[in-house]
Amino acid sequence: MNLFKQDNGVTTLSSPRAYLLANETTYDVFKLLNQEITYDIDVSQVPCGVNGALYMSEMLADGGYNAKTNPAGAKYGTGYCDAQCPKTPFVVANGTTEANLANYGNCCNEMDLWEANNAATQLTPHPCKYDGAAPYLCQGDACGGSGVCDQGGCEYNPYRQGHTNFYGPGKNFTVDTSRPFTVITQFLSTDSKTSGELSEIRRFYKQDGKVIANPDSAVTGLKPYNSISDQYCTDQKKVFGDTANTFAKEGGMKQFSKSIKQGYVLAFSIWDDASGGMAWLDQTTGSGPGAGRGPCAAGSGDTTMITSMYPNAKVTFSNVKTGDLGSTF
Repeated sequence: MNLFKQDNGVTTLSSPRAYLLANETTYDVFKLLNQEITYDIDVSQVPCGVNGALYMSEMLADGGYNAKTNPAGAKYGTGYCDAQCPKTPFVVANGTTEANLANYGNCCNEMDLWEANNAATQLTPHPCKYDGAAPYLCQGDACGGSGVCDQGGCEYNPYRQGHTNFYGPGKNFTVDTSRPFTVITQFLSTDSKTSGELSEIRRFYKQDGKVIANPDSAVTGLKPYNSISDQYCTDQKKVFGDTANTFAKEGGMKQFSKSIKQGYVLAFSIWDDASGGMAWLDQTTGSGPGAGRGPCAAGSGDTTMITSMYPNAKVTFSNVKTGDLGSTF
C-alpha cells in the first residue's frame, strides 16, 4: 500500500484503507480468542512520521447495509468504526443517513495489531463500553477521550519499555526493519478454550528462521512484562503517570472478550498524522518513564516534509494466516 499517489508528476496524499471480504457483499470476520494471527510485513519504506497499520474493528459484517439508507454496504467499504469514534459521511452507521451522520461518531472496539514504521512499533487494544451491539453511535462527550471508548489504549511498545535496540533498520537491531519479517499475535483465554475470557495478548516476531519474543519490560518500577494483560496495563499506567487508566474504566480484557467473540473485520492502512506528527508512536514526548516512544526526531512527522522526501512511502502485508496457537509460524 502506498501513502501517496502520483498523477502527471504530482504527488498527492492517498492514505488508503482496505478490508478483507468473505464474498462480494460481506466482510471477512475474524474470531481470534485462543487463536493467533500471523502475517509477513515489509516496513523498510515506511519512514518516521508514517504509520503502516493493520488492525481489527468490530464492524458489521455487511457494512451496515440497508436498502434505503445504505445500499452500498461492505462491497463499497461502508460501516467503518473504531475506538476514536470517527465522524465521516462514508461510515453510514445504524441506518443513519449521510446528511445526519456529521452529528455523530461511530464507535466500536478496536485491536491495533500493528502500528509501525521502520523505527518504532506498538500493539494496542482499545476497549469500548456501551450498551447494545457495535457499532455504537455517539454524540457529544461520549465521542471523546473520556467517553465510551479507551482512545489511548494500553500499548506495548518495545522502545517505550526500555529496549531501544530491539526494533529498527540494520543488523544491530534484534528485529531488522530494513528487511521483511513475520509478526505473530496470540490471544490467550482463561480456560485455553474459546469459551473463556481473554486474559493475555502475546507478540512474537520471526526473521531468518528465528522466533523472537517481545522483550521483557526494562523500566524501573515495572515487572518484566512482555505481553498485555489487565495487570500489565494497571502497572504500566501507574509507572508512566497515566492516572486515568481508561483501559480499566472501559472494561479492560473482560470487555474485549465480548468483542473478540463477536468477531472483527481486518483493516489495512497507511497514513500520516497532520495533527500530531505521529509523536505518540515514534518520538520522545515529555520526560520521565515512558516518555521515549521511538528514536524519531521532533518534527519528523511534518506532512509537507514527508511528501517531499518520501513520495514512495509504502508498506507491504502478505501471507495473512489465522489458526490455533503455535500453528501459523
